[in-house]
Amino acid sequence: MLLRQPVADTDLRLAYDTEPPQPPGTMAFFRHSGQAAELPPGFDTRGLESLQLSGSERITSAEQVRAIRQAYGDGPVVVVDLRQESHAVADGHSLTWRGTNDWGNVGLDTAATMAREAGQLEELRRQGNAVAVHAEYVKGKMDDPAPRHLATTLACSEQEIVETAGAEYRRIAVTDHMRPSRAEVDQFIELVRDLPEGTGLHVHCNGGRGRTTTFMVLYDMLRNAREVGADAIMARQSKLGMDYNLADPGTAKKRKQLFHADRLAFLHEFHAYARENPGGLPRTWSQWRSTDAAQPT
Repeated sequence: MLLRQPVADTDLRLAYDTEPPQPPGTMAFFRHSGQAAELPPGFDTRGLESLQLSGSERITSAEQVRAIRQAYGDGPVVVVDLRQESHAVADGHSLTWRGTNDWGNVGLDTAATMAREAGQLEELRRQGNAVAVHAEYVKGKMDDPAPRHLATTLACSEQEIVETAGAEYRRIAVTDHMRPSRAEVDQFIELVRDLPEGTGLHVHCNGGRGRTTTFMVLYDMLRNAREVGADAIMARQSKLGMDYNLADPGTAKKRKQLFHADRLAFLHEFHAYARENPGGLPRTWSQWRSTDAAQPT
């Protein structure tokens, strides 16, 4: 499906997503493949429990990272930050430089996204304090900006938080609401290929729903597509993700339905790729798709 590409938001505001979680280590949308036994009867759980895979919403504290590591018995964990939008943490608040659609960095690859974010973070620290408004206000869903006056001298990046808490940080900058690009899928496949045996994989976006569930499905398919069908994998990951239904684009808000239908088509096609290339071998996604260069995926 060929869609008109998103246009970058130009009027960016410094926004906080929610109040800091209490207690600090809690996560509203944390889930783990080890919860396979908790799924209702009728779900195909073959290969799920052994995945060593988890997901959540945004990460804002070392306590959250330590909680993630505890889910893996304090073994090695790679945290994959799927957010393309620039973000940081200051005064306990998760901050995003965002516009109406959360498309502030559209058109930037992962390296360029991280470079821009580093510059924005440095400026935030230099200022020493800042006023952030609620993300729902930026999205036009609140009349009150609900401003927060924050000390920002000690603002930090997510990478600093993750590494301080003893996990490895990786970034794949995926545009919010959209399917991942070929380059982003290849980036993920390379990560999976290089993932050491016994290492946990934690993926997250901002809200812990769309991008997070999508990449949990991709990883599940890379490991289990030869045994478990695409619909069954999407169903179980959606259920673990608090019933975020990847398979029904009609449940999304109208302006997102085309994006979600496009993502669903991509996931079905990726399952075919994963059946032929378990674990992402021998071919990357781009190599597998190269026979049909007219397609945008």
